Amino acid sequence: MKKRRFKDRRGKPKEPVFVYGWDFDRVIDEKENEDVESLSWEQIEGIKKFLTKEEKILLELLREGKSCEDISEIMRYYDRGTSRLRINRVIKISKFYCKWKEQVEQLSHDNLRFLFPGHQRVVLLFIRDRLLHTKIAKKTGYTPGSVIELFWKSVRKIQKRGMNELSNFLIEAFALTELRRTKMEDSRMDSWRERLKTGLLAMTGKVWYEWGAQEVILGKEGFADCSGLVIELLKAQNIFKADLQDMTAQGLAKYCGKRTGKKQIGDLAFYGKDKDNINHVMFWIGPVEIGNIEFPNAVIGMCGGKTNMKKEDAKLLGAGLFLKKTQHYRKDFLFFGKVD
Repeated sequence: MKKRRFKDRRGKPKEPVFVYGWDFDRVIDEKENEDVESLSWEQIEGIKKFLTKEEKILLELLREGKSCEDISEIMRYYDRGTSRLRINRVIKISKFYCKWKEQVEQLSHDNLRFLFPGHQRVVLLFIRDRLLHTKIAKKTGYTPGSVIELFWKSVRKIQKRGMNELSNFLIEAFALTELRRTKMEDSRMDSWRERLKTGLLAMTGKVWYEWGAQEVILGKEGFADCSGLVIELLKAQNIFKADLQDMTAQGLAKYCGKRTGKKQIGDLAFYGKDKDNINHVMFWIGPVEIGNIEFPNAVIGMCGGKTNMKKEDAKLLGAGLFLKKTQHYRKDFLFFGKVD
């Protein structure tokens, strides 16, 4: 995959940053032979019960040594177009089940007894029954957004208990459900705005402030400033152009242009002295439940940073990606900017 070079505000080149779990077309390796040869066909036999019909067919064709072109031709008979990207996704799914087969089989309500029953059911449906959150919503009565929030709340509880292997397994399994997404399942409620909110909540406390940086990866420690976080995540959702240069909060306010009173998840909250002196930006993510209390106007973004601050200082001072209960957590809130 061809990599593009980016530069930070200081003009130093940096590697492109991919947001794990949101833009899989960019994170899946497209090297054909390497991935196929790394599969263990003996292990594949033991995990077929976890695979869909289409995934089993693709694996059998790969096992027979068929080329990508041959597989595409064969799959047309099933009214299923396929591509090298789709084949790579199936290989990734197979590797996941080979790696975590024992955990998938042993995962049960007993393993998750410290979670609320509703949380247990959501987690088990994600992992054991290979369901997407739109389908889980229909089965449980929750909204799709609530299903995702319940899942990540469960992951955070597991992490607090020091059960790192189980939390890593669940995070990787969540990415697996994204790999299985189809266009029909990408419904209105399951929009880029919902995915953005889910990802931001999962990243809370894991991204530290660094002036001019844009290094953000879901589930891992990263570094960014307030505008850098916004730009990188909206690029990953294909909302901002891939070649958009880094800019300040003031520049973002001008770039977005349109102010809005009817807020949507992913719209931007701007802060400063006045419209010509904007110095901070946050994402508005709507209602968020903290404990047993729901806050309808939560914002999330980089907090506590200063000009020229280094990541080492940010860790000491606690400057990073955090959730705030309302846009008025700062007295200098100005307006919301529309993102579409």
